Amino acid sequence: MEDLVFSTNRQEVPIVIDEKKYILRELTSEDKDKYLTSMGGKMLFNKEGDVTSITDYTDLHANLVALTLFDENGVLVSLDAIHKYPSRMVTALYEKAQEISGLGKEAKEKAKKD
Repeated sequence: MEDLVFSTNRQEVPIVIDEKKYILRELTSEDKDKYLTSMGGKMLFNKEGDVTSITDYTDLHANLVALTLFDENGVLVSLDAIHKYPSRMVTALYEKAQEISGLGKEAKEKAKKD
């Protein structure tokens, strides 16, 4: 059996918005748990833990982006600022944040294979 090899450095993805540099950074374990807890009330689950429906879309994407998007000074971008971004941009940032933080269907499928 192969060893599991990790680094405590979080994954980071460079982002440019209106010619300004940002970093999309992987959630910490603590932040991931808090995010999932905050989203749990917005979703219905089956007995396997799969989401069967979403009951409230308010800030579903924006909250994750607000926990993972940092400006060039290492400061989190505010939820208010993210609300003003175009929806296509927030969706793209959300999907990348899910990927690097091990959230979403793809992460669950990968875990089943490993």
